[in-house]
Amino acid sequence: MGRKFQTSASTPTFTSEDVNIFIYEFAKTYLYKLANKQVKDGQLEIVSMTAGVFHDYFYLKLPTASDDENGSEIHINDGVVLATVQYCKKLYQVCVSKFKRYDENTYFMLQAQGTGEGARFTSGLLSHIKKGAIAASSYNNSALEAVPSSENANTEIDIKPIPGFTDSLSELFLPAHINESISLFVKTLCNFETDKKSLRYLFSGKPGTAKTKIIRAIANTCKGKATFIFTNGSETRIDKLFDLTKIFSPVVICIDDIDLMTGTREDGTQSRVLAAFLQKMDGFVDTNFFFLGTTNDKKMVDLAASRPGRFDMIIDVDQINQSSYFDLIKSKTKNDKVLRLFDNGMLVLLQEKKVTGAFICNLVKHLELIDRHNPTLLNELYVNQIISEQQNGFYNIPEFDRKKIGFAG
Repeated sequence: MGRKFQTSASTPTFTSEDVNIFIYEFAKTYLYKLANKQVKDGQLEIVSMTAGVFHDYFYLKLPTASDDENGSEIHINDGVVLATVQYCKKLYQVCVSKFKRYDENTYFMLQAQGTGEGARFTSGLLSHIKKGAIAASSYNNSALEAVPSSENANTEIDIKPIPGFTDSLSELFLPAHINESISLFVKTLCNFETDKKSLRYLFSGKPGTAKTKIIRAIANTCKGKATFIFTNGSETRIDKLFDLTKIFSPVVICIDDIDLMTGTREDGTQSRVLAAFLQKMDGFVDTNFFFLGTTNDKKMVDLAASRPGRFDMIIDVDQINQSSYFDLIKSKTKNDKVLRLFDNGMLVLLQEKKVTGAFICNLVKHLELIDRHNPTLLNELYVNQIISEQQNGFYNIPEFDRKKIGFAG
């Protein structure tokens, strides 16, 4: 007959929890930083720390660390980290590990075992470690890019820091109603701790209308207030991408060319990705999740994917107005010779061509270079010639499949 054990309020407990690769890496780094006094935690103290290695047999060693490829975070090289910790004045053993199960997939786990009388807070300890690890991570409240995993590009993603954006909302020449919507997004995100509400915007417009620049400017304006995760419409690992919304709070997922991700219901190759996207974008997801997306043509986005409840607003970003042309030009150059070329007649010509802001910026850059290297060419006739040449370049594709880049259709 098996022996029965009675438990009491003083009996130590054990808790084991599967986690994703990001929590696994953050937790290892956090424990290492605590052990080396690089961060402080008023409730958690590392008594001792070792690393475990499997090589024909299991043995213990000192943990080894290195800077990640971006130099922004410490990476713990060991697959298993073991620590004796004191939490709420009780002793525990903590294990952070990765392993393969029968299906040959790699899994990640946090475990805590009480080692003395009254050490019963193992579940709270693991929760405390996760929160502390995320908060102490250099990835928290920064701009990140989601990329295919170096270990398993088919099913996993990695995240890496993006150098700070320099785009500013004050540099954008947008109608008042769009500026008001952007201002609401920024204020809601920056006041998330009190508002506890999120917003999800889709920007629609032709190439060159500054859709991506708007998102980068929002990220720059909200620097340090949220974690921004950038990717593009070719990303198919939807579950892994949205797993990040469970780690950071608040978090903004930013997807360029979302129509490439969702496709339509007639697109059989993307139907699985579309279904996953619809589920994740449903109105019942966590309130800490904000979203910013772009599309060149909102008709390409499945109607169900863009229904109210999944997006709060779909904002049409049109070509810049003629009244704003010269303000944009002045913001891009201080060269008087270049500025004098853009008289009223030239501005009317640009309006007739229905140019985008991106086209104007490229034109100004080109004229500045001409002034520097071949100034005798810099006149009205040359500007007209360059505009025509660039227009022909943009249109130099078969008539039946013309996709106008830089000019509106």
